[in-house]
Amino acid sequence: MLNGLLNFFGQGPKARAYIRIRGNIYEGAYHLFIEERVREHGLKGWMGVHHLPMHSYLEMVLEGTRHGLDKLLVDFQKGPATAKIFAAEVQWKTYRNEFQQFRLRA
Repeated sequence: MLNGLLNFFGQGPKARAYIRIRGNIYEGAYHLFIEERVREHGLKGWMGVHHLPMHSYLEMVLEGTRHGLDKLLVDFQKGPATAKIFAAEVQWKTYRNEFQQFRLRA
């Protein structure tokens, strides 16, 4: 019960994740969708967009509560109807409290 309350108030265990999402995400709707969800879940870090001939991918390093990161991973599956996700890879890292905000990276 205590963990549930801590998660509710954004004070649960902290985590860091390197995330890479591959798919047909050329238009900006998916990027905006993810940016909104990252901010909604109180996460900090960066996101970069890479365009390749056959597909694009988003690369992110995010920190925050493990609960917020888990909720974001569920959000990835929703996304706009025009986005087609092929794979989402997550590597869990040690929380470092490195970021003060979320930003887009070129």
